[in-house]
Amino acid sequence: MDSAIENSKTPCLEHPKIIEQHSDDRLSNLPVDLIYRILSFLDASAVVGTSLLSRNWRHIWTSVPGLNFDLEGFWHHVKRQDLNYDGCLLKFWEFVKWTITIRDAPPLHRLHLTSGYIDTEQLKLLLRLCAMRNVQELELVAVVTLTICPFPSAIAESVLAIPQNCNCFFGNLKSLHLVRVQFTDADFTYKLFSDFGVLEDLSLEYCCLSVMKVLKFSSDKLQKLTFVNVDPLDSFLSTSNFVSRLIVNTPNLVSFCYIGPALLSSRFSNMPSLDNARIHIINRDFPKNMEWELHAIVTGFSHVKGLSLSADCVLFFCPIFRVFYRGSIHFGCLRVLNLDIDGNADHMEGLIVLLKASPKLEVLYIKFVDCWWKSVWVSTEMDVLCLSHHLRRIVITDFYDSEFSMEFIKFFLQNGKMLEKIEITQHKQKMNPQKLYALQSVQLASKEVYVSVVSHFPSGKIELLQFVYRKRGVVLWKRFAEKLKKTNRSMRDAALKSGVSFRGNKRKKLFHVLNPFRAPKKIKPFI
Repeated sequence: MDSAIENSKTPCLEHPKIIEQHSDDRLSNLPVDLIYRILSFLDASAVVGTSLLSRNWRHIWTSVPGLNFDLEGFWHHVKRQDLNYDGCLLKFWEFVKWTITIRDAPPLHRLHLTSGYIDTEQLKLLLRLCAMRNVQELELVAVVTLTICPFPSAIAESVLAIPQNCNCFFGNLKSLHLVRVQFTDADFTYKLFSDFGVLEDLSLEYCCLSVMKVLKFSSDKLQKLTFVNVDPLDSFLSTSNFVSRLIVNTPNLVSFCYIGPALLSSRFSNMPSLDNARIHIINRDFPKNMEWELHAIVTGFSHVKGLSLSADCVLFFCPIFRVFYRGSIHFGCLRVLNLDIDGNADHMEGLIVLLKASPKLEVLYIKFVDCWWKSVWVSTEMDVLCLSHHLRRIVITDFYDSEFSMEFIKFFLQNGKMLEKIEITQHKQKMNPQKLYALQSVQLASKEVYVSVVSHFPSGKIELLQFVYRKRGVVLWKRFAEKLKKTNRSMRDAALKSGVSFRGNKRKKLFHVLNPFRAPKKIKPFI
């Protein structure tokens, strides 16, 4: 009896299959590409530390295609060595230099580095290291700081003394993403952007370029350009570090994004391949002749297919600015237009001018930034080419329940001859369905228009209303889905699509059809 009890207490690990399972190294048996993929998400100090796992892992880290360097993570890794911040910074850059230079093959594909302060000295060092190892993607992110961190000059001199195969600073880089980099050397910055080499993607976000009087981007290979010209210490996005002249001459540019003030004497030209562009002007107090400066910016986008403009840009198209009112701008290839507007008459007139300048527009996205409740604007019938032949879908977000909003929808119902759908999303307040139902008296331009209103409530409840406007009346569906648990999010999405409302274990389908002339006796009208 005792022997049976002792046998029952024997660890199950003595089973031969269990022993074989535990002795097998599952991680090492993974495909090499999958191991590289996993290591590419880790910090470089952890990746190099895998060389201590076993003899087979000693040199695996040298073939990882992507490395991530983080000064904060490195600080926690070496904090047992009782180093101060300057000593940790010196050791960090020595580690960066050693990790990259010790690699022979294969080439390093991606390099990401986050530090407390990055200026032209660090940028020179990293660009030279990237050229040595044929890096294709480089991303540098500096933390917002007011103090200049000391940079070990001995490390920079040892790296810069290495001969470079090409004269271009970028080497074989195809993607460069810089965040909060301080360009303190004007001569280096001018030479850096004078030759992009094979660079295809350039992003400058919150970088300090105050030393530059003229910033020029000229390249035949550049396809994507992002320039966020905003002070990194400004949380309101109202000031910038670069206020001089900007020149863009990129014949193969496909995507362009600019966020910042309207720069004086800027020029955007030779962009026939541009597919989408975003212009977000942050000026609120318009200086003298600012309409001419924005005119110079927008005229370079005449071939764009997708255009996104901020509320200030839309205001410049208002007839009070004579440059745009004369119809000197024409977007003949524009298919998708994304606008931020205020709910007032000036922005509405600017929107109409934009619609007239876009004869092939098919989709219109509108976001209401602000709404003037007492603003007066009356919808009228007019002949707009895109409304008569191409515009089929309108998407509106942050919609306000006001008289201006109703006139806004009425305008497109009156003039959109090819209009099929209007999608409205609300987060701040609930739409009164009686106002939308009252639009049945509008002389509809198209055969049938679907109008859906999605209201999001702080409690998590989502309500969906859908109207179908026809020339003989309006049909109303009411569909809603209440707040559900995160695990049932797919059920909530299904409810929105099928019109089913889930309340615990009960399932209820609401399908209300109202006849505008005679309401059914058994179904209580929704309004």
